[in-house]
Amino acid sequence: MTPLVSIITPVYNSEISLKQTVESVRFQNFKDWELILVDDNSQDNSYALAHELAENDSRIKVIKLSENSGAAVARNTAIAAAQGRYIAF
Repeated sequence: MTPLVSIITPVYNSEISLKQTVESVRFQNFKDWELILVDDNSQDNSYALAHELAENDSRIKVIKLSENSGAAVARNTAIAAAQGRYIAF
């Protein structure tokens, strides 16, 4: 099923706040969304944590960039992968 909203979140060394960020989306009343986390080649455990958080929710997608390219590239990468009718940052 195609989600109505694609929520795009660039991730870079965000291990400390990533779980809270994902949980804030997951616990919304509105459920017709996908969350795209784009890891911008983090040096901490952000990528592993993102995968762990996505394991039990098929609406969460994780993409890893091969080199640190900045938030704009991360957002554009997510937009290219987005399936929603609307994009949210």
